[in-house]
Amino acid sequence: MTALHHGNMNCSILCKRGAVSFVGFAALPFSQPRASAFEGLVRGPKFEFREKGRSGRSRMTPYCAENSGKEASMPKQYLPLLGQPIALYSLYTFSQLIQVKEIIVVCDPSYKDIFEGTKGKLCVEVKFALPGKERQDSVYSGLQAVDSSSELVCIHDSARPLVSTGDIEKVLKDGWLNGAAVLGVPVKATIKEANSQSFVVRTLDRKTLWEMQTPQVIKPDLLKKGFELVNRGGLEVTDDVSIVEHLKHPVYITEGSYTNIKVTTPDDLLLAERIMSLSTGVSS
Repeated sequence: MTALHHGNMNCSILCKRGAVSFVGFAALPFSQPRASAFEGLVRGPKFEFREKGRSGRSRMTPYCAENSGKEASMPKQYLPLLGQPIALYSLYTFSQLIQVKEIIVVCDPSYKDIFEGTKGKLCVEVKFALPGKERQDSVYSGLQAVDSSSELVCIHDSARPLVSTGDIEKVLKDGWLNGAAVLGVPVKATIKEANSQSFVVRTLDRKTLWEMQTPQVIKPDLLKKGFELVNRGGLEVTDDVSIVEHLKHPVYITEGSYTNIKVTTPDDLLLAERIMSLSTGVSS
């Protein structure tokens, strides 16, 4: 989780989820053993960090959480991408924002060492929270660790390693202005709705359709009220701004980048490697 301050803005970012708190989703459920594929993995950062004096830092807190593991049998957040775990890329990106004060990682304790190894290389404090059974439970766990002075919560899925600082700053601004904002990109493919027999019912107007990404930015009081409603009704949500939608609060869509992909398949990993190689000049 990250806390940040910009002008009069005091935010909290939660990486997947007076500071921005960052909640990132990075681990596996307690029931899933640590994968041996990561033994001996190089965990050192591949970035050079600019020095930042503590006196000049604003108050922001990112944190990283886990998903339930339903989407993949392997811990995709820890697969190596050009030599280091996927989960660390967004961690480093958020840590370089001048607004970030601390990062909260929501993960299984057996994976803490991957993140603890970065502590001496980051200019922000890294804290930990325990994951829950479902994504929303992990976000709720991270939310409990948010600094009370935070004015925004920023939730990020660490399976999205290529999020840019520019897009993060845009969605933070929109979240501050509107109470809730999410990165998204216009849908490019034709989307059809089908019935239970797989026959087309209608073709949706893609001019009105957006593919949601993370970070998703929400004011903490709004998120807490949303959780109260969701928990009271026993509702299950698939993304974080859906919690706010249940309150009938408008959510702003900040246009992001198509390169902010979620790594869920081997093809996604190859694409991420290609994007990284092109942007850094490294041969893949």
